[in-house]
Amino acid sequence: MSEIGMPDLSMNPAPVPGDQRTAGESPSTPAEPASEAAEPETLPPIPAYRLRFRLDQASGRVAVTVINKETQEIIREIPPEELLEIAQKLHKYCGILFDETR
Repeated sequence: MSEIGMPDLSMNPAPVPGDQRTAGESPSTPAEPASEAAEPETLPPIPAYRLRFRLDQASGRVAVTVINKETQEIIREIPPEELLEIAQKLHKYCGILFDETR
């Protein structure tokens, strides 16, 4: 322990039962030689996306469309178009069911 009650972290850690390293060997030493190390994996290419923002006139909400730049395919709509239509119909029916003048 140091003067303020904190452990001295510069000391070698206590041996762990079953550890095959020798006393002076660092825990970060690789188990296999560097010549046998596997090559890093190559990551698949990340597809390029384009975002299209629009204001839905009926609901006043912003809608985002995610489009694949290469194929021009629509990947996702946030919120989905069907959800915007349902929200518009619910708003319309609420006006019919409840008298908004009171």
